[in-house]
Amino acid sequence: ENGVTYFVQDIYVKSTEYLQTGFANDSYGRSITDWTVNMAADNDAVCAVNGDYYGIHQVGLVIRNGYAYRTSLSNNTDLCIIYKNGVMETYSENELNVEEAVANGAYQAWSFGPELVVNGEAITDFGNNRIANANPRTGIGYYEPGHYCFVTVDGRNCNDSDGLTLKGFAQLFKDLGCVGAYNLDGGKSSVMVFNDKVINEPYEGGRKISDIVFVAE
Repeated sequence: ENGVTYFVQDIYVKSTEYLQTGFANDSYGRSITDWTVNMAADNDAVCAVNGDYYGIHQVGLVIRNGYAYRTSLSNNTDLCIIYKNGVMETYSENELNVEEAVANGAYQAWSFGPELVVNGEAITDFGNNRIANANPRTGIGYYEPGHYCFVTVDGRNCNDSDGLTLKGFAQLFKDLGCVGAYNLDGGKSSVMVFNDKVINEPYEGGRKISDIVFVAE
């Protein structure tokens, strides 16, 4: 649409236990990386997208499949949490009490952002965010507990696509009907997998990253 190629995986899960995250080489730590498609295959994923590339940073909240690996927060980074009851919430850093979130059943947590849609309204002002211009993108959208979507946007002329600005990405999630949405890692990291095959056209073939978000039976 309008010079942009994007892919949507519309996801319903009976339980949040089917919406999982995986690490490269099944190992948590810095500088451990693999291709998204390999991680998807290793985890028997039906569908998958790249995560927040937590392993490139020394700080930032990392909660995966119900376990808190890292509870430090990074400056000026929005956060996203999916709770065990299926509710997805996004936060600016100063809005979140980590201990309270863990006590309330935080199941997955990402530290990248920014948040894109809040209470059904698309964010329109991203200030001087360094990634605000048109780029390949990956994000997760939320409709209600158990209903989510993964969205990957090709960019930098891959698939004849210009990519999307953050403002445009937020509007896309709103147009899809999401009440909440969050930006994950983008650029070369933006990859979507379905049945062990990459279905988008990653910029320069993509890159190895540290983690994925996926759905498994």
